[in-house]
Amino acid sequence: MGNTISRRKLLRTGALLAGGLPFAGSLLKKVQAAPSVTGTAFSHHAEAGWTERDIALRSAEPLKARLFANENPFGPSEAAKKAIVETLPVSYQYPFRTTDDLTGRISTFEKIDKGNIVLAAGSSPLLRAAALAYLRPGCNVVSGDPTYADLPSSAERVGARWVKVPLTKDFALDLDAMEKAVDENTVLVYICNPNNPTGTVVDTSKLRAFCERVSKKAAVFLDEAYNSLYTSEQMINKLAGYFAFIAIFICCLGLLGLVMFTAEQRIKEIGIRKVLGANTASVFGLLSKDFLVLVFIAFVIASPLAWWAANNWLTGFAYRIHISWWIFLLAGFLAMIIALATISVQALKAAMANPVKSLRTE
Repeated sequence: MGNTISRRKLLRTGALLAGGLPFAGSLLKKVQAAPSVTGTAFSHHAEAGWTERDIALRSAEPLKARLFANENPFGPSEAAKKAIVETLPVSYQYPFRTTDDLTGRISTFEKIDKGNIVLAAGSSPLLRAAALAYLRPGCNVVSGDPTYADLPSSAERVGARWVKVPLTKDFALDLDAMEKAVDENTVLVYICNPNNPTGTVVDTSKLRAFCERVSKKAAVFLDEAYNSLYTSEQMINKLAGYFAFIAIFICCLGLLGLVMFTAEQRIKEIGIRKVLGANTASVFGLLSKDFLVLVFIAFVIASPLAWWAANNWLTGFAYRIHISWWIFLLAGFLAMIIALATISVQALKAAMANPVKSLRTE
């Protein structure tokens, strides 16, 4: 994939490009203009060409956050606030030392030369620089639609054409259709993975095969900033799923053993009850009730602890969900179903046993 680039690779090779940007003043000024927004809520202002800045300044009420511009409605995290306060005493200084330290750490982590690293306030300047470097009037850039539009919309401002390929019915990038859209005028194929704003992720093997084929025709730009942001959380999610399955399996084994032991201890009681007229359902309820009560008590104890732990964990994310009560209710219901399914086989076996066999020694 010699003709494939990513945001990380752009950082590595961006020093040369950054050196040439001062000579492209007029183009850069044109590219850095805020993109026009012609959404439904502002369609009556489409002719006026409202930009993000116009929306923020002219809206009837102050906007809490412009979600289309990736603004965080929750504000900075407590850790970020603390870091800002700690840095205030030296905020009047230029950050030469800190940026040099950051560059050194990136160089060590990525195993590249410090001279090939360019720092920017956000990724937008680098994405726009890529548009300036690769695109020109008469050529085109291919991307999904909708996707993060900074690079392809910047390409339109320098005279290139943006070929928009609709997403699949699952709101994922349609790699096959994107490959078909590549023609002799295509110089760049832009892929945002996970896609912004749909959040869908392209399968790694399919993406690699796509890049190997398409990079022979045009440069492939992989924007994976969001993908690398939560790599550790994705690994934790997988491990949590595996360990949860193992824990549930072990609990079911323990519960099954406890039911077998209880049924064996109460076999004569069950026989007497059946002789006196107890049916299978009542005996099954007798054996199941005590275990379901224990599961319910465990649910009552675990739910507030799980809610506290989950909310505390979510505070570390810029964009997060609010955990609703029905999630815990559903988890408790599923726990009851799993417990009932585990004990039902042995409980039914004991309830349907012939009482003569259990009482023949009496």
